[in-house]
Amino acid sequence: MPENEQHRTIGKWMYAQRLPQIRGRKTARWEVFNNRGIRLGMIKWENGWRQYVFWPAPHTLYAASCMEDLAAFVRSVNTAQKAGTLEMLP
Repeated sequence: MPENEQHRTIGKWMYAQRLPQIRGRKTARWEVFNNRGIRLGMIKWENGWRQYVFWPAPHTLYAASCMEDLAAFVRSVNTAQKAGTLEMLP
């Protein structure tokens, strides 16, 4: 994991790095990496679904436990969005 950067651990093997806010954008974005620093995908707002979703990087594979960890993180982001506490998440 990177040092001196805000990140949030996702399960045992992954972490999410919150990206800087884009001017004019109302929603947050996170890049997801494995513990070796390889980019696995991005979590960002999907307008059509009105919620945050995980967009996997091409040619990435996930064990069931990793998908469960990712789903739990996305659920926590969506819950924070609805509660208005999203800014408190790294």
